[in-house]
Amino acid sequence: MRLFLFVCTILSFFSCNSQEYLVQDIHGYDAKSLKNGQGVELANVRIVELNNHKEKIIAPRKILLDHTNIFVQDKNKVLCFSKDGNLKNTIGYRGHGRGEYVLLRTFYLEPKNDIILVDSYRGSLLRYKSDGTFVDEIRVGKNIYNIQDAYLLGKDSLFFCNYIMNEQGDIYEMLDLKTKKVSLVSHSNLSTKNKMYPIGRNPFSVYNGNIKYVMPFENMIYELNGNKSYQYTTKQKLLDKEEQSKIKDFSLESYITLMSKGGFVGFTDIFEINNYLLTAFSDWEYTLLDKRTNTCRRYSYKLADELKFMPVVRIVATDGNQLVGIVNTDDLKKVKTYNRKDKNLEKLMSYRNEKDTYLLLFYDLK
Repeated sequence: MRLFLFVCTILSFFSCNSQEYLVQDIHGYDAKSLKNGQGVELANVRIVELNNHKEKIIAPRKILLDHTNIFVQDKNKVLCFSKDGNLKNTIGYRGHGRGEYVLLRTFYLEPKNDIILVDSYRGSLLRYKSDGTFVDEIRVGKNIYNIQDAYLLGKDSLFFCNYIMNEQGDIYEMLDLKTKKVSLVSHSNLSTKNKMYPIGRNPFSVYNGNIKYVMPFENMIYELNGNKSYQYTTKQKLLDKEEQSKIKDFSLESYITLMSKGGFVGFTDIFEINNYLLTAFSDWEYTLLDKRTNTCRRYSYKLADELKFMPVVRIVATDGNQLVGIVNTDDLKKVKTYNRKDKNLEKLMSYRNEKDTYLLLFYDLK
């Protein structure tokens, strides 16, 4: 009996310590939300204007950067800009011919800086050079029918995120490009009624080859190939798996309903740099998690009529250890007054007389 109790004690000890090692509690989430930019310690902010007079940007969906280029997915096209914002060329075109795509869902970069466009209609991955030259095509079939976004992990493993459609709740999966076999990473009990609905714009992040991802209505940040996950401590109501399974028409209304009841809505986007994780709920608010202190602060994403602080505009990408945000100059016209002593803010507002132009803001955080 004593031996049995001793073994149980030892197992319990290692189990508890393993859990502490794997899940890191993050404190501060329930504190009052701050104004956009309030207390955010910025070392520098660089602004790049996207000069796209030949190819008008309508609704940018995804942005990726390499050492020399900025790639912007805008509806059914991908544009390549130089790092100073000048349009260089278009990557691929819609059509049914060689090197053309029918339904562009997303794109990703390969280690050699080739660009892969994902055509979910044809089940194809089309490879191009950065100058737009078509290289080749890989057929993967119906495995990517619901695909929303993707990242090449290693040489032959494609990590990807799916739309939720009907009862298809396999949100994250891994595709072996050699065998064309798919393995499940994470599943949700949510469902929709004959429509595709995303769980966010950027529901996973990649930093130093390490993938972190979020799930709808959860207070967790999961790590795919590491040994640490993060858990936001909160007193707000959390939906368990059974409660999520009762949501049969997952949409924006699901979040609004939960929010009206004081529930935890979770995150739709995540980005990581050296000292911080930024999670966001749509365009509503963002949370900065300081990995050095395991604390966080919530901020409104709103551009107020009166700006006292340099705002963090909607984050859409990272570039090394910089967060990259995007804003249209027409949105800056809504600001009536601002702090002219803030040099970064003064520079941002100098663009507000330009018409319907997209700006990228590169944030260096201390």
